[in-house]
Amino acid sequence: LWKTTTGYELRAVGTNPDASEYGGISINKNIILAMVLSGALAGLGGATHTSGIQYQANQLFGFPNFGFDGITVALVAKSNPIGVIFSALLFGALNYSSAGLQVVGIPSQIASLIQGIVILFIAAEYGFKIIGAKISAKRKKEAVVNE
Repeated sequence: LWKTTTGYELRAVGTNPDASEYGGISINKNIILAMVLSGALAGLGGATHTSGIQYQANQLFGFPNFGFDGITVALVAKSNPIGVIFSALLFGALNYSSAGLQVVGIPSQIASLIQGIVILFIAAEYGFKIIGAKISAKRKKEAVVNE
């Protein structure tokens, strides 16, 4: 994503499709490419997951909330590919250790609680940015009116 022309185009279309189109980048081609790449990676992940110890697809039913964990990982990493690795390791360790915490009397749901708190803090960060932008725009508008 950071070293190739294709990666630059994907990031540009993801960030601002209108500016990318104005710059001559094909939006539809890059959207389809992003979908194909993400689908291929998801397929590889699913194939790796189902070809586990028992080689059966019924393993998928023993691991609920993987999708929600993925959303949390992407939010914490702010969709940075390198950050996703570290964020996934953090939440993987959190989920793995939650089972061991039951031995000392701490409920295993503590992992879900921590993930929920993290999502709330990240949502609050985005909310503060939006509120700050609105306040800034209002002050600029008032400054123009007062001049």
